[in-house]
Amino acid sequence: LEEHWYYPSDRKFELYAQEVATDLHYELLWYATSLLAHLIDSVRNTLMELSTRDYPEFELTISTPMGDLIIGGAGANIYQLQNAFLVFDLGGDDRYTGRIAATYHNLPVAIVIDLSGNDVYHSDLPAGLATGMFGVACLYDLHGDDRYEGSSHVLGAGYFGAGLLIDEHGNDMYRATKDIAEAAGIFGVGVLVDITGNDYYYVGAEGQGYGGPKGVGLLVDVTGNDSYESELDPHVFDRADYHTDYKYNATSSQGAGMGRRGDGDEGYSWSGGIGALLDFYGDDEYLAGSFSQGIGYWFGMGLLIDLHGDDTYKSIYFTQGSAAHFAIGVLWDVAGDDRHELFAQKGAALGFGWDCTVSLLYDSTGNDYYTADRISLGCAEVNSIAMFIELEGNDTYEFTGKLGLGATDARGPLRPEWDARQYLMPAFGLFYDAEGIDKYTQGVWDNNKVWFIPDSTRWKALPPHKRGIGIDLE
Repeated sequence: LEEHWYYPSDRKFELYAQEVATDLHYELLWYATSLLAHLIDSVRNTLMELSTRDYPEFELTISTPMGDLIIGGAGANIYQLQNAFLVFDLGGDDRYTGRIAATYHNLPVAIVIDLSGNDVYHSDLPAGLATGMFGVACLYDLHGDDRYEGSSHVLGAGYFGAGLLIDEHGNDMYRATKDIAEAAGIFGVGVLVDITGNDYYYVGAEGQGYGGPKGVGLLVDVTGNDSYESELDPHVFDRADYHTDYKYNATSSQGAGMGRRGDGDEGYSWSGGIGALLDFYGDDEYLAGSFSQGIGYWFGMGLLIDLHGDDTYKSIYFTQGSAAHFAIGVLWDVAGDDRHELFAQKGAALGFGWDCTVSLLYDSTGNDYYTADRISLGCAEVNSIAMFIELEGNDTYEFTGKLGLGATDARGPLRPEWDARQYLMPAFGLFYDAEGIDKYTQGVWDNNKVWFIPDSTRWKALPPHKRGIGIDLE
């Protein structure tokens, strides 16, 4: 596996991964991950106190059966790491290269702790920076405006292992030029936690809270005006999406739980994991392609939760509280005057479900803006449940399509000859705006009104479990 880095849809990867996934003892992996997290939490206060002291400049390396033990003083140290199981730096503007807090087959534990300084962590190695592969790894930085730079399977990535990246203070930059990064787990756990600062996150694809097959990816940013970006251009990093005529990427990012669907190919199907992005405070910006921002796909669950701030969400298709194929997708925004903007295909979003899914967009307070062209805003298709709930604020809805704002399709089973029981599942689309003087584009929807899509006059001709309703209250 260390010699073959393949995206999960590649057939050779599947054969390698299938063998390893079958033999991996997940219970031991979860237990080791919890022990590492408990260890970091138990020494946090001590490390905070140590970070306030003055230290001389020095560097000490001790070779042990576990790997290298390195202790650095307050100077601007340069670390070229290859086999370090523990690095403890006491301060200074340091530069790290090589294999940084990253495990592999003969290094099951790798930890880097840096107390202070404006540090640079740079690795060109796949799985070379804050990555757990066949082990558990943690990079813990307490103070400073830091830069984290890597390629694939980095920055809080778990690949048949667990990788944690924790940054306490500072305005930080996280950049992964490829995939499986910034809180991404495939058959493992990937966690990235940033406590304070105005931070910038960039990933090619599959990141920023990505849970792949049997994986958990959790990105938590507590406070600060943050910017999250995943690559749109297939010429820069290729995840070209046929929904956009291959002009834009399907980025699978920013709260994405994604499975591997192989029923129409060679047969290797893996259910998706849990991908979550949690941002607590700040005016944040989210930019992504298709399959993003609270997306669940193929038995996966994706969550994007933002608690406070005037936020901007920009994306394309299957996004912003959307799900496809037996999955769950949620975008939950509590407070702030937010903008939800779609571009290119401009649809399948804002509480949209396709094929036996549950999806939700929830906004509690704020004067918000929503735009879409098709199948959005509480739209359920193919026996799904899709909900859009907006509780308070004077909101604007620019929707130019027909199926949306509390809608269910009127189609019958896709394959009636199969007599599949899944087509007896309920299909329910809900649009609910509880309060405020709202603005709507053309259509049946309006302030202080209730509407049905399909229209209630057609209900006798439809199965009783297919209903769409829109409600606007003052």
